[in-house]
Amino acid sequence: MLEVKPMPHIPPPSKGLVEAIPETGLESRIGSHWLNRIGIAAVLIGVSYFLKFAFDNNWIGPAGRVSIGLLAGIAVVIWSERFRRRGYKAFSYSLKAVGIGVPTFRYGPRFMFTV
Repeated sequence: MLEVKPMPHIPPPSKGLVEAIPETGLESRIGSHWLNRIGIAAVLIGVSYFLKFAFDNNWIGPAGRVSIGLLAGIAVVIWSERFRRRGYKAFSYSLKAVGIGVPTFRYGPRFMFTV
C-alpha cells in the first residue's frame, strides 16, 4: 500500500501582505476626485486672475512674468512628488495638473493666438 504523508502546515498570509480593497463609494469618490478637480479649477482661475491684475498694473515686469510662471509651475510639480511618495496619489496628480496648467495658461495663448 501507499503511505500517506500529512500535509505540511502553511501559515495564512500576514495582514501586511494583503492589500486593502479601496472604498469606491459615493462619498469616497466625491472627496477624493470631484472636490479635488474643483479645487484645481479654482486655483487655476485664481492664479490667472491675479496674474492678469498684476500685469495690468505693471507690478511685475516682462522678465519677472516669465520667471514667475515657469518657477511656480516647476515648484508645484516638484512639491507634488513629496505627496506621491507619501501615498497621496490623487492629490499628487492634482498638484501636477496645477503645476503644468499654470505655465500652460500663462504662455499657451501667446503662441496659439499670435496675429
